[in-house]
Amino acid sequence: MEFLQKLVEKLAIPILHNQLANCWDMFSTSETKCVVSAMRLVLRYGPFSGSALSNLVAELRDRLADVVANL
Repeated sequence: MEFLQKLVEKLAIPILHNQLANCWDMFSTSETKCVVSAMRLVLRYGPFSGSALSNLVAELRDRLADVVANL
């Protein structure tokens, strides 16, 4: 299980972080459902020792805050 946690932390989280930051259309229901599913999968393999997950959650929070502020 530790190997899988490291793999998720070093590979999946950075890819998901990039997708959230650069590609995710928050007004798309299907894309948002995919983001929720991906986040659930990532969280299933925690806890993580590095800052990758906290950076991912911060990016998600910042994107949502920007949209709410611009409504």
